[in-house]
Amino acid sequence: MVNQKMRKNVICYLSEIGHKNFYYPTKTKVIIQEDADYELVPWICTNKNLQAIKVKNKNIVYLKPLTDVSPIGDSILWIEKNKLPLSSVG
Repeated sequence: MVNQKMRKNVICYLSEIGHKNFYYPTKTKVIIQEDADYELVPWICTNKNLQAIKVKNKNIVYLKPLTDVSPIGDSILWIEKNKLPLSSVG
């Protein structure tokens, strides 16, 4: 997959693992930092306005303290499709 860069700070939603180990968006908001690399993930969601993306944990700013957060690795986040560059909305 091709990595792309976030053009500005953007609010996204964290994921949780649910039915059949699928990732689902939560209501917990975080911010992806400007210039962070991200990768589109071709997963579907019941909310047709959201797109799954993979982001390095070090580029995520948490709006409230969470106890199980690691700066190492990647996370799947859900972003509103209209906040992605036009070329990446599928």
